Amino acid sequence: MLDGTLDLAFLRDGDATEGIEIATLLKEPYVAVLPAAHGLARKRFLRVGDLRNEPFILFARRMGALAFDRTMACCERNGFRPRIVQDAPQWPTLVRLVAAGLGVSLAPACVSNVTMPGAVYRDVRAPCRTTIDLGIKSGADGALLNNLARIAREHLAK
Repeated sequence: MLDGTLDLAFLRDGDATEGIEIATLLKEPYVAVLPAAHGLARKRFLRVGDLRNEPFILFARRMGALAFDRTMACCERNGFRPRIVQDAPQWPTLVRLVAAGLGVSLAPACVSNVTMPGAVYRDVRAPCRTTIDLGIKSGADGALLNNLARIAREHLAK
Protein backbone atom coordinates (compact mmCIF):
# COMPACT_ATOMS: atom_id res chain seq x y z
CA MET A 1 0.00 0.00 0.00
CA LEU A 2 2.74 2.41 0.91
CA ASP A 3 4.44 1.83 -2.45
CA GLY A 4 1.41 3.31 -4.22
CA THR A 5 0.05 0.06 -5.65
CA LEU A 6 -3.05 -0.12 -3.42
CA ASP A 7 -5.37 2.38 -1.84
CA LEU A 8 -7.37 -0.17 0.16
CA ALA A 9 -6.81 -3.68 1.53
CA PHE A 10 -8.65 -6.18 3.69
CA LEU A 11 -6.45 -7.32 6.56
CA ARG A 12 -6.58 -9.97 9.27
CA ASP A 13 -5.65 -8.18 12.49
CA GLY A 14 -4.34 -5.10 10.71
CA ASP A 15 -1.54 -3.38 12.55
CA ALA A 16 -1.38 0.40 12.76
CA THR A 17 1.22 1.67 10.32
CA GLU A 18 2.16 5.22 9.44
CA GLY A 19 0.43 6.11 6.19
CA ILE A 20 -2.36 3.55 6.58
CA GLU A 21 -5.62 4.12 8.41
CA ILE A 22 -7.10 0.97 9.97
CA ALA A 23 -10.84 0.52 10.43
CA THR A 24 -12.13 -2.64 12.13
CA LEU A 25 -14.96 -4.19 10.16
CA LEU A 26 -15.56 -7.35 12.19
CA LYS A 27 -14.49 -8.92 15.48
CA GLU A 28 -14.45 -12.68 15.21
CA PRO A 29 -14.18 -15.39 17.89
CA TYR A 30 -11.66 -18.20 17.76
CA VAL A 31 -12.37 -21.89 17.26
CA ALA A 32 -10.22 -24.83 18.30
CA VAL A 33 -9.01 -26.98 15.40
CA LEU A 34 -8.57 -30.58 16.50
CA PRO A 35 -7.84 -33.98 14.95
CA ALA A 36 -11.18 -35.80 14.72
CA ALA A 37 -9.86 -38.66 16.88
CA HIS A 38 -8.64 -36.30 19.65
CA GLY A 39 -10.25 -36.76 23.08
CA LEU A 40 -11.30 -33.08 23.20
CA ALA A 41 -13.19 -33.50 19.91
CA ARG A 42 -16.01 -35.17 21.87
CA LYS A 43 -16.72 -31.90 23.67
CA ARG A 44 -19.09 -29.37 22.17
CA PHE A 45 -17.33 -26.33 23.62
CA LEU A 46 -13.80 -25.84 24.86
CA ARG A 47 -11.96 -23.41 27.05
CA VAL A 48 -8.63 -22.15 25.74
CA GLY A 49 -7.01 -23.70 28.81
CA ASP A 50 -8.16 -27.15 27.64
CA LEU A 51 -5.41 -26.88 24.99
CA ARG A 52 -2.66 -26.14 27.52
CA ASN A 53 -0.68 -29.37 27.14
CA GLU A 54 -1.22 -29.88 23.42
CA PRO A 55 1.31 -29.43 20.62
CA PHE A 56 0.28 -26.39 18.56
CA ILE A 57 0.35 -25.68 14.86
CA LEU A 58 0.22 -21.97 14.00
CA PHE A 59 1.14 -19.73 11.14
CA ALA A 60 4.55 -18.11 11.37
CA ARG A 61 4.69 -14.71 13.07
CA ARG A 62 6.20 -13.19 9.93
CA MET A 63 2.92 -13.98 8.13
CA GLY A 64 1.01 -11.60 10.41
CA ALA A 65 2.62 -10.29 13.57
CA LEU A 66 -0.49 -8.86 15.24
CA ALA A 67 -2.63 -11.93 14.41
CA PHE A 68 0.09 -14.20 15.82
CA ASP A 69 0.50 -12.01 18.92
CA ARG A 70 -3.26 -11.95 19.57
CA THR A 71 -3.44 -15.74 19.39
CA MET A 72 -0.50 -16.08 21.77
CA ALA A 73 -1.98 -13.47 24.13
CA CYS A 74 -5.26 -15.40 24.21
CA CYS A 75 -3.40 -18.49 25.38
CA GLU A 76 -1.28 -16.54 27.86
CA ARG A 77 -4.41 -14.97 29.40
CA ASN A 78 -5.52 -18.53 29.98
CA GLY A 79 -2.33 -19.52 31.80
CA PHE A 80 -0.02 -20.98 29.19
CA ARG A 81 2.22 -20.26 26.24
CA PRO A 82 1.58 -22.71 23.38
CA ARG A 83 4.29 -25.19 22.47
CA ILE A 84 4.45 -24.66 18.71
CA VAL A 85 5.68 -27.77 16.92
CA GLN A 86 4.96 -26.69 13.34
CA ASP A 87 4.08 -23.53 11.48
CA ALA A 88 2.01 -23.28 8.32
CA PRO A 89 1.88 -20.62 5.60
CA GLN A 90 -1.92 -20.63 5.21
CA TRP A 91 -5.04 -21.87 6.95
CA PRO A 92 -5.85 -24.84 4.64
CA THR A 93 -2.32 -26.18 5.20
CA LEU A 94 -2.67 -25.72 8.96
CA VAL A 95 -5.98 -27.63 8.97
CA ARG A 96 -4.37 -30.47 6.94
CA LEU A 97 -1.55 -30.71 9.48
CA VAL A 98 -4.08 -30.87 12.34
CA ALA A 99 -6.08 -33.52 10.45
CA ALA A 100 -2.86 -35.55 10.13
CA GLY A 101 -2.59 -35.54 13.94
CA LEU A 102 0.45 -33.28 14.30
CA GLY A 103 -1.22 -30.95 16.80
CA VAL A 104 -4.08 -28.57 17.52
CA SER A 105 -4.67 -24.92 16.78
CA LEU A 106 -6.71 -21.82 17.51
CA ALA A 107 -8.09 -20.16 14.40
CA PRO A 108 -10.56 -17.44 13.44
CA ALA A 109 -14.10 -18.87 13.32
CA CYS A 110 -14.26 -18.41 9.53
CA VAL A 111 -11.57 -21.10 9.16
CA SER A 112 -14.23 -23.65 10.18
CA ASN A 113 -15.51 -23.31 6.61
CA VAL A 114 -12.43 -25.24 5.47
CA THR A 115 -13.79 -28.78 5.33
CA MET A 116 -11.05 -31.32 5.80
CA PRO A 117 -11.53 -35.03 6.58
CA GLY A 118 -9.88 -35.77 9.89
CA ALA A 119 -10.23 -32.25 11.34
CA VAL A 120 -13.01 -30.88 13.54
CA TYR A 121 -13.75 -27.43 14.91
CA ARG A 122 -15.01 -26.63 18.38
CA ASP A 123 -16.27 -23.32 19.67
CA VAL A 124 -13.99 -21.75 22.25
CA ARG A 125 -15.46 -19.97 25.22
CA ALA A 126 -13.13 -17.01 25.62
CA PRO A 127 -13.38 -13.24 25.27
CA CYS A 128 -10.44 -13.30 22.81
CA ARG A 129 -11.20 -11.94 19.35
CA THR A 130 -9.45 -11.57 16.03
CA THR A 131 -10.42 -8.83 13.59
CA ILE A 132 -10.99 -8.21 9.93
CA ASP A 133 -9.87 -4.70 9.19
CA LEU A 134 -9.89 -2.34 6.30
CA GLY A 135 -6.59 -0.65 5.59
CA ILE A 136 -6.93 2.62 3.70
CA LYS A 137 -3.95 4.54 2.42
CA SER A 138 -3.84 7.89 4.20
CA GLY A 139 -4.97 10.66 1.90
CA ALA A 140 -6.69 8.26 -0.50
CA ASP A 141 -9.94 9.75 -1.65
CA GLY A 142 -12.67 9.08 -4.08
CA ALA A 143 -16.21 7.88 -4.41
CA LEU A 144 -15.17 4.38 -5.50
CA LEU A 145 -12.99 3.88 -2.41
CA ASN A 146 -15.69 5.20 -0.07
CA ASN A 147 -18.37 3.04 -1.69
CA LEU A 148 -16.25 -0.09 -1.45
CA ALA A 149 -15.57 0.61 2.23
CA ARG A 150 -19.31 1.12 2.88
CA ILE A 151 -20.26 -2.09 1.06
CA ALA A 152 -17.64 -4.06 3.00
CA ARG A 153 -18.93 -2.74 6.33
CA GLU A 154 -22.54 -3.55 5.41
CA HIS A 155 -21.69 -7.05 4.16
CA LEU A 156 -19.59 -8.04 7.17
CA ALA A 157 -22.16 -6.62 9.58
CA LYS A 158 -24.52 -9.38 8.44
